[in-house]
Amino acid sequence: MPKNRILVADDNKLNQDLLSAILGNDYDYLYANNGIEVISALEKNEAIDIILLDINMPQMDGFEVLQALNEKQYIKEIPVVVIPTENDVAFVRRAYELGATDYISRPFNAIVIQHRVKNTLMIYSNQKKLVKLVENQIYEREKTNNAMINICMLKNFVAFNCMHFHNFPFFISQLARFI
Repeated sequence: MPKNRILVADDNKLNQDLLSAILGNDYDYLYANNGIEVISALEKNEAIDIILLDINMPQMDGFEVLQALNEKQYIKEIPVVVIPTENDVAFVRRAYELGATDYISRPFNAIVIQHRVKNTLMIYSNQKKLVKLVENQIYEREKTNNAMINICMLKNFVAFNCMHFHNFPFFISQLARFI
């Protein structure tokens, strides 16, 4: 089974390494040093399953990244766990308003980080499975509905053409055109 890929977006290499060490070898990692690199990785169609996003980064901060993720519709498909530098309620509230899935406070707590990432990935995976299941059910229902419509049309065709049934060759030619 392929590993989930985590994009760790933090301008501090020590934090990137620390988060990778806490989460361990169960994941593949991509790293971004600023928000522009986050957007670039997504635009390259990298298979990213979750983003750990520092709020305070140069060039494009975490809030600007969240805004861009909303504009480009990435936020609907990829969960974002923000990492505010300060444990300020206003920062966390703003991140949630911009579509963040969760947040990790500092100083880092390994157990909390491991479980939040694991649980978020599990929730999004189950959500994708449910969406796929519903899509398949809709497709099957449409196939059944189309089959029923065709049966009704055939029934109406036969009923209409019964008056010509005494002219069997005409009926067969009409039936062949219908089918």
